Amino acid sequence: MERVYQQKAINSAYLTRRSYLEDKEREVLFTSIVDSSLLNIVEHYIPAPAFLNTQLFFDPYNPHQPNYWHRDIQYGQSDEVQKKAITQGDIMPHFRIPIVDETGLELIPGSHKRWDTDNEYNTRMALHGRKPSDNLANAKAISLKRGDVLVFSAKMLHRGKYGHQRFAFDVLFANEQSSYLNSVSKDCLPSHDMPDSIRRHPVYVRSIKS
Repeated sequence: MERVYQQKAINSAYLTRRSYLEDKEREVLFTSIVDSSLLNIVEHYIPAPAFLNTQLFFDPYNPHQPNYWHRDIQYGQSDEVQKKAITQGDIMPHFRIPIVDETGLELIPGSHKRWDTDNEYNTRMALHGRKPSDNLANAKAISLKRGDVLVFSAKMLHRGKYGHQRFAFDVLFANEQSSYLNSVSKDCLPSHDMPDSIRRHPVYVRSIKS
């Protein structure tokens, strides 16, 4: 894992996977994910939420490593599919919980509802002399305090802001009818020997697509 970190890693996903944590540690994490203080916020945005994934975001090992503007929907998708995803389908919210006071995210407000400007597109796609790490107009750096919860759409233009104490835990949920649940690994869900209050919690039960 240390070598992966030194080779440009900027986040770690699937933290609830059995191979990453001991059973008791997983149980604590699963309990925290469905705590009412978080779930009340989640249910405001997603009716009948289902657990999707977790991610931990941190600064890269190399302090000079460039960041990059992107939309999570861009990978492996044509422009036409991306444009459709912006106006249709799931909202793809991240629920970010800062572990320390940090300014680890920069985004373009409102970009989850519209397509890129020419300059934005050329930047995130590295076209016409632009680089994904180049600055963009109207960007907003998000400063968070411990105890905050940030809700943002992964469809929007955003990038990590490195070197500003970036250290945050993201939980991803989807509606129980979402096609994103097809990608949920059962190994990341509560095991059968965990308490019923966890194993049978609706958030985890809905995660298993039949």
